[in-house]
Amino acid sequence: MSKIYSRLGDGWVTELTEAELMKDIVDYSYKPSKAVVHEDLPLFEQSQMLMVIPLFYGAMPNLGLYTYPDGPMPNPGDLLPVGKITEARESYEAAIELAVNDMVYCGKYA
Repeated sequence: MSKIYSRLGDGWVTELTEAELMKDIVDYSYKPSKAVVHEDLPLFEQSQMLMVIPLFYGAMPNLGLYTYPDGPMPNPGDLLPVGKITEARESYEAAIELAVNDMVYCGKYA
């Protein structure tokens, strides 16, 4: 959590990332964050109370985690080479919906 960025907007900022919170699972995605957001919340709240500098909670979408073998959707990378363009597009769209649901969940409970 010692990442302090020189300037962002009008002031100094730092961030708290999932990679720093989940030492055994190094991933910066919302899908693993969703499972542990309730565990991260006390550390994040305490960090905000102790710091004067703004603290950002960082994560990013990783659509690959929502496709086979990690997720429920077929992998568009496997569908495109065999000409299944419509199925690949539908798979991407479904993965995006799952990712948005995870982002909303993390934003609501974190």
